[in-house]
Parts: sequence; structure tokens; C-alpha cells
Amino acid sequence: MRCMHLIVVSLFLLLVAGCGNLTKPMDFYFTTQTNVAQSATITSNTITILGNQFEADISIVNGQYSIDGGAYTSVPGKIKLNQTLTIQQTSASDISTATITTVTVGGYTTTFTSITSSALMFATQSSVFLKTLIESNSLKLPASLSASSAISISNGEYAISTDGGTTWSSYTSAAGTVEPGQRLKVRQTSSAATNTDVVTTVTVSGLSPITFTTHTGTTFSFTTQNDVDLGTQLVSDNFTLPSYLAASTAISIVNGEYSTSPNGGTTWTEYTSTAGTVDPGQLLRVRQTSSAAEATSTLTTVTVGSTPITFTTVTKSIPKDASGKILVLTFQPSPSLNPPNTYFGISATIKNTDTVSAAVTVNWKATTSTGAVVASDSFTTGVILAGQTVTNTYVTSQSPLLTTTYDSIATWSVVSVVRN
Repeated sequence: MRCMHLIVVSLFLLLVAGCGNLTKPMDFYFTTQTNVAQSATITSNTITILGNQFEADISIVNGQYSIDGGAYTSVPGKIKLNQTLTIQQTSASDISTATITTVTVGGYTTTFTSITSSALMFATQSSVFLKTLIESNSLKLPASLSASSAISISNGEYAISTDGGTTWSSYTSAAGTVEPGQRLKVRQTSSAATNTDVVTTVTVSGLSPITFTTHTGTTFSFTTQNDVDLGTQLVSDNFTLPSYLAASTAISIVNGEYSTSPNGGTTWTEYTSTAGTVDPGQLLRVRQTSSAAEATSTLTTVTVGSTPITFTTVTKSIPKDASGKILVLTFQPSPSLNPPNTYFGISATIKNTDTVSAAVTVNWKATTSTGAVVASDSFTTGVILAGQTVTNTYVTSQSPLLTTTYDSIATWSVVSVVRN
């Protein structure tokens, strides 16, 4: 037996060696972005990692990466097959200048490049909070600018740095003068209305007018949770508070509680419904109790500054027989792993609200996230007495499934309930 084990291991190692680097993905590319604003955060297109068989190392130079929409980081990490990858970098401070970010995944290396505009420009900021003070990226005034050039601004304020952005003057809306090589940034208050632009224009003698535009979002929300259990405490996904938010911005909540994390989710404050303050870059989440009625929405609204952020849950419809008196209150698989298969029964809680005893047949299906049916069957209960609620695990002829197939299931649902 020991000899056989060594032979199998040796053959596996030879197979792996023959296949080359199994962590290396298929080639992927990031689209070069041209005519971007100077000293602005530039985000690449998103790609999906394909072709690699095993988890791959990932590292980056001159930028940050995000996996599956998570927080951006420059720390080396791991990425798996079918995960998504997005890159961020800071564009060059000079006009017509390229910035190159290099990312390596499982031995495959590629780049993401941005090239700044030939004219000075502030980056437009979209989907910003309502009635919030928003600061632009900074611009380096060209060396060709005349000394003591006049500067003025409409619908905002500007600030100047004489040391490359280490320190800044106070913001002002008063006309003044600037020097070549200094850095310039502006700020404005975004619109109090949704889906609305605010434009700030700064004019420097000898340069074309430079505009800074913000566009408020239509709505801000956590991900809606559908088909949730009745009367259950539910927690939202995380919402990252924007970097432009002022420190100690007011926060309040209606019909729920909120919690914040200052360190990317490592630790969280206790949930509270009391008004307080939050800071830029913090993570925010809320919780609520879903409705006690089926197919009913519950809305929680947390307001940060002047911007409402909503969290909605919708309770599931309870499967019933034609009379509406036999209810399937819970329905879920009860799995047992026996590689390469997963065996399972169906655990269900069924309530008979009728005045007579009954048995029912429950037809069910299991589907992937794309809606493909990968399993379906039925089970029949024993007699359930009038007014009785029973919980049992029922045998299904569908079992077992390959574990890879079982793991692809996203939804288990009741198709029909038929009284026998």
C-alpha cells in the first residue's frame, strides 16, 4: 500500500511538472487611458482571471489592485480562478505624461498605463454625496507661466501649495496671484439635488479656464436582500464612506442600527441607533429586523451628512398548498460530504393550519446563480395533524451530487406543495 501511495504521488508530481506553471493565468490586458486629469486617481477596466488551475501570487508596482471589488491594496496577495481584478494608480502631475503600473499574477506580467491631457484639467467626480464639500485633485502650474499670474474663481474656492503639495494655503474665493511650478486645487459644495452637476471654474492668466465638475448620485444604497426569513435580524453589506467626506460628519438612522469600522473591517463599533459622527474612508454597515409578514419590504435609512443611504429587505413568500393551509416554513439541504460526492437530505419545517390532518408531497429544485436547474425531486410527508408543526429531514432520490455540482447551487426552492 505504501508503495502504491508513492507511485501515485510520483505520477501526480510528474503530471504537474509536465503541465508547467499551473498558477499562471491566461493572458489579460488593461486598456490604456488617454487624456486623463493630472494627479488624479485612475481606475482600470476590470478583468477576470482565467486559465490557472491553482491560486496564484499577485504583486503590483506603482499602483494598487482590487480583487472582486474589495478594498484596494499594494500588498502582495493571492488570487483565484474566476476572481476579478481591477487596478488603480495616480496619474502624472505633468501634462502629456504617462504613468505605468505593473502587475504580476502567477508569473504573468502586464501593465496599465494612463497618459495625462495636454492641457491642465481637474477630474470630474461622479456619484458624489449630496450637499457635501468636495475637493479636486491638485494641478502643477506649468513652468512657462508668467510670474505673479492673476487667478480668480467662480462657484468655489482655491488653495495653493508652494512646496509640491506638502502644505497648502487656506482656501479662498478672493482673486490673487500664482507662480509657475506651484500646485493648485479647488473645492465646491455639491448639489443638494440628486443627479445634478455643479461646475467650478478657475481662471489663471495665460491659461485656458480650468473647470471642476461634480455630479451627485441618483441613489445610494446597500444591496437589497430578497427572500429573507420573516422576523429575522439582518446585516447589510459594507459601504465605504468616500475619501472626500469631511471628518466628523453627522450620521443618523431610522428603523435600524449602524456600526462603523476604522480599519477596513478588522474591528467594528457596537451597533447603535443614536446619532453620531463618521469619518472618511470608514466602513459602514446597518442592521434591521425583517418584516413578520411574508413578501413584505422593510426599509432602513441611514443619513450621512445630507445624503440618505437605504437598506431594504424583502421577506420570502411561504410555499403553500392550494388551500393555503399547509405551509412550508423552512426548506434547506442537510448535506454530508463523501468525496467526490455530497449526499444530502431535505430538512423542512411544515405547518398544518387546517382543521383536518393531511400529508403532502413537496416538489423542489436547486439552481445555480444563472438559473440552471442542477437538481430536482420531491418528498412526501407523513400525516401532519391539524394545527401541528413538524420538522424532519426527508430522503431524496436525487442524492448524491458531485461535490463540484453541489457547490454550484445558489438557490434551493419549493416548486409546489400538493395535498395527498
